[in-house]
Amino acid sequence: MWISKGLLELESGVIKDYIMTHSETRLENNVISKQTLSVFAYFLTNNIQIPISGYYLHQNFVINPGKSRLYAEWFKHKSKTIPIVLMHTPKYPNIISNQILLEVDNISELSKHVDFDIIDADKKLVVVDKTWSKYKNKNKDFNQHTIGEWDKTIGKKWGTIEWQMLGKPCFKITSDTQEKTIINISHPLGMYESVCELTGLQNFRKVGFYNILYHSKQN
Repeated sequence: MWISKGLLELESGVIKDYIMTHSETRLENNVISKQTLSVFAYFLTNNIQIPISGYYLHQNFVINPGKSRLYAEWFKHKSKTIPIVLMHTPKYPNIISNQILLEVDNISELSKHVDFDIIDADKKLVVVDKTWSKYKNKNKDFNQHTIGEWDKTIGKKWGTIEWQMLGKPCFKITSDTQEKTIINISHPLGMYESVCELTGLQNFRKVGFYNILYHSKQN
């Protein structure tokens, strides 16, 4: 296994397959949350250029941390790449460009180029760019901040939002306003696609997985 820094090719079929499958898994496992979508919305409307992290081992591709940033860059459809720190086999994976292979003799030398972090409830060990560590330490209330931004923008305009999967309610974010929005999706990725419209983003990637069925406006 090797570790490289480089640019992840967003138009690769590997990336589309990952986003499609990962969005399905999130909804099936009931781990989608207001925090998940508020962080995604934040990265849609803010340009935070911090490398994501992931691994690509024997064709198995996973991003962590950085899933929301990956989703956002893929949907914004402005750049063909996103910076990444990647653990991988083979030695020269075809999903990254501008590859800088970190060939070092020991962990001490490797730690000059990347950091190691423990994330998520199950305490995963990940390799991250040093800029990620700095950003994380400076923004310890990041998740709460993004939820507050959701309430002030999307929540204020669209109110309580209910997503339905082919007519069956599957997720809801409540709001203190009297307004209500109902969105039908044909695939879990449609939930993220719809958030692109809710944020007011122009010219985002259209995959055709959502339809706003109802929106009540406050008198």
